[in-house]
Amino acid sequence: TTMEDLTTKQSEKIDEQSEKIDEQSLEITKQGDQISKQGVGITELREGFTKQRLEITKQGDKISEQGVGITELREGFTIQHEKINTQSMGINKQSDKVAKLSEEINKESLEITKQSQEINKQSEKINKLHENIEKLNKKNEKQDEEMKTNLANTSQRIELLYSITDTT
Repeated sequence: TTMEDLTTKQSEKIDEQSEKIDEQSLEITKQGDQISKQGVGITELREGFTKQRLEITKQGDKISEQGVGITELREGFTIQHEKINTQSMGINKQSDKVAKLSEEINKESLEITKQSQEINKQSEKINKLHENIEKLNKKNEKQDEEMKTNLANTSQRIELLYSITDTT
């Protein structure tokens, strides 16, 4: 009985250990399944991160393109600004020329005004001379009339005197 007992006991122990190993194996399988599920989750997360990275890269490319576009716009605005500045300088030069011409015109206008005033003064003098000439003409006409009358009277007297002296 002893050998059989020992063999039975060892067999029972082996069975117990085998059950424990089966339980542990089951537990390990469960843990393996969980780890596998976690691995799948991690893979899915990695794939999600990869997709996000790709999307971020695409957005970065779009932003870069927009940056290039903005840079091109800025360059265009700078060129337009330079053209506007050039035109403004041209306009300023023209304004300066117009201002100088305006000054010259004002000077000439002042000179014309002075000459016009002088002409008006001369015209007034000429008008006074004409008035004086008219007065003198009227006075001369009166004197001519008086002389004609005097001459006619004198002529009649002379004739009278001749007629008186002829008879004697």
